[in-house]
Amino acid sequence: MDMFGNCWDVLGKGEAAAPVAFDEAQPSDTNVALSGDCTQDFVDSFVAKQVSDLVANMAARIADPDGGTSGEDALPTGAGLQSTELKLTLATSQTFSAWNVSLIDFEPFVFKLGTCYDYLEWWRQQLAPTQLLTNRAPDGLQVIVSDIRMRFRYDWMLSQATCPFFFCEQLPLGGGTAVQSLQGLLVLDIDLHKAGEAPIKGCKGKFIFDSIELSGSSFSDQFSAATVTDFMPHFAAEVSSLLCDGHKSVGDEGHKLDVIGGLATRFEFAGKKASKVHFAGLKRAVNEAMQANAEALKMLRWLQQAAYNPAKNSARARYEQALVDQARLASVGIHVPLGQGRFSHVQIPSPPPPAPPAPPPPPPPAP
Repeated sequence: MDMFGNCWDVLGKGEAAAPVAFDEAQPSDTNVALSGDCTQDFVDSFVAKQVSDLVANMAARIADPDGGTSGEDALPTGAGLQSTELKLTLATSQTFSAWNVSLIDFEPFVFKLGTCYDYLEWWRQQLAPTQLLTNRAPDGLQVIVSDIRMRFRYDWMLSQATCPFFFCEQLPLGGGTAVQSLQGLLVLDIDLHKAGEAPIKGCKGKFIFDSIELSGSSFSDQFSAATVTDFMPHFAAEVSSLLCDGHKSVGDEGHKLDVIGGLATRFEFAGKKASKVHFAGLKRAVNEAMQANAEALKMLRWLQQAAYNPAKNSARARYEQALVDQARLASVGIHVPLGQGRFSHVQIPSPPPPAPPAPPPPPPPAP
């Protein structure tokens, strides 16, 4: 699927690679396996059309929030980050800053959608009559977007913190313009029991910068190129966090990434129109888009309505159903603790309060 929502048979041009589990997948892998509780057996091309319509509707809403833009005018011709500075600082006190980030090109990507059932592995091993009797609407969906490939242009500066006499300042080491390629994959998990609420319950990904071209460097071109290259694995490690949650700052003991000014995304459209959108992360953006585009999500709405039964969707009812599914999975050798993995949605009831102490026995009768 490309950035305009058009579906392409990318894997159909040759034999597809064997599926690779997410934990073992590399950012460049194109065929990432669904989770064990998800399947493509019950998903057809209609779902791809729904997703295509969703992407097109999201583009139209960005182009014109009032709904007056449609057709080719709603397709973005460019994108970038406006008034946003990304600042990555390593433990060595060196800082790499990037701003005026603009998207050069975005190639078609691979899209995979599966329906998920908490008891799927057990259900598959049952005879047809049992499968028929225990069949139910899916508990969730899993979306995998792989073979994401895009190129960016941005301005950059490399600096080193120096602290003479306890006063710290940034000493510029180099700067200029860069063109960089990004490749990776994303996984979104959707809880279909969350009718009327935010259904995206999980988002994760893996990314890598596979090439960079620097221009306008000072101090030492070779030094700047080598030092900037050292920053890239740390930068790539935080791309999925930025995309999923839109964090203002992320990192660990070895590095910290600050997003100054927030992720203010600018889209350009045909007719020289432009629109600025504050990006608060994919989980929030997709949740809002799914709530706002009911017409483009008729199948998903049907699945939500089928899964959402108020009589069976209370926290207590879902807990009791999870106990049944957990026992079914255990019978086929699969052990999943409640509150983890596919059962992360389950709220384990608090234990009842302790019974009050028994009253003291009555005193013996007087003689």
